Amino acid sequence: MHYGVRSANVVSYNAQFPTAIKEQQAICGMFDHVLHSNRYVAALALVLGIFHYRPAPFCLLDEVDAPLDENNVGRFCDIVRDMSRNVQFIFITHNKSTMELASQLVGVTMNEPGVSRLVAVDVDEAVRMAAM
Repeated sequence: MHYGVRSANVVSYNAQFPTAIKEQQAICGMFDHVLHSNRYVAALALVLGIFHYRPAPFCLLDEVDAPLDENNVGRFCDIVRDMSRNVQFIFITHNKSTMELASQLVGVTMNEPGVSRLVAVDVDEAVRMAAM
């Protein structure tokens, strides 16, 4: 999957040393309209671009898909699916489209007031059991 690459000047400034250090870095432009979009989508694209450029072993995302419309949720899911070859994603979501790309689902339910229960589902195993 090709995200398109945009370049940006990243400038850091240290008050102790009044010189600006410029470093040219490639930032992935994951959404075609990120420059004209709201700050949230731009911030999400930056975070995922950094993970694409310098992957960490895992990434924890908490409700990052909540403010996205369905088109951008689809793009977000495509990006996470593609990047999950190198990065383990742990995300908290209520969005069904995002849940569909998970291989493990873990939830908390409360059958009776005050008593929480942890429920875990291995999606691949559930599909195998449903096929029987």
